[in-house]
Amino acid sequence: MSKITSEKTLNQSSANMISIVCILIICGLYLLKVYSKSRHEPPLLAGGLPILGHAHLLIGGGLRLWKSVKIISYKCCKAGGISTLLMGPFKFYVLTDPDDFMTVANSCLEKGFLYNFAKPWLGEGLLTAPRK
Repeated sequence: MSKITSEKTLNQSSANMISIVCILIICGLYLLKVYSKSRHEPPLLAGGLPILGHAHLLIGGGLRLWKSVKIISYKCCKAGGISTLLMGPFKFYVLTDPDDFMTVANSCLEKGFLYNFAKPWLGEGLLTAPRK
């Protein structure tokens, strides 16, 4: 009876080890995909955390959000006017030059889902208007 129990425990621990290795490989591939950088990509803003990215900077009330946006904009200006910001698995590009922003806004075919998130805060305007 003890031999069967010990084989069962050994099989279960082997299955657990394989599961852990698979999870680690998946997490590693995810991090590689998110943090891989093309040579044509703008610099990444400092202060991002693994997996969360820069999302922790935007948590809090409206005043903290506004202060964080000002700090991010200032860092972006120091980095040359364009930077990359990570929010979990999503990459966002922060632009501080209005001409660059208009070029990007007019050339994009579809606005992301976060534009709908910003509509209650920003209202219906140039930034949140649908592309026609």
